[in-house]
This record gives sequence, C-alpha cells and structure tokens, in this order.
Amino acid sequence: MPNVAFKSPGGRIVLIVLNKSAQPRSVALAIPGNPVIQACLNPGAAGTFVW
Repeated sequence: MPNVAFKSPGGRIVLIVLNKSAQPRSVALAIPGNPVIQACLNPGAAGTFVW
C-alpha cells in the first residue's frame, strides 16, 4: 500500500497509509520500543497513525 512517514516538528512519528485496493486490507505497524499496531483499512481508505 502506498504510504509516507515523517517526523513532526514536535518529534512525533506520523505514518499515512492508503488502501488503493477494492478489498479491505490489514496492516501491522511496528516501531521499535512500541507495541505493534494492527489495523484494517477499507477499500479507498487512508489511515493516519501517530506515535
């Protein structure tokens, strides 16, 4: 899935993920030192995750 990640001016990590598929898609996100995040994105949906 297309995605972009960056560090905000406040020092937080931001990840944006786009599901371009016609089907729901699951994603597991892992940042060292943090719990794994599991999410499901509906078709055409974008998800924003902030640590």
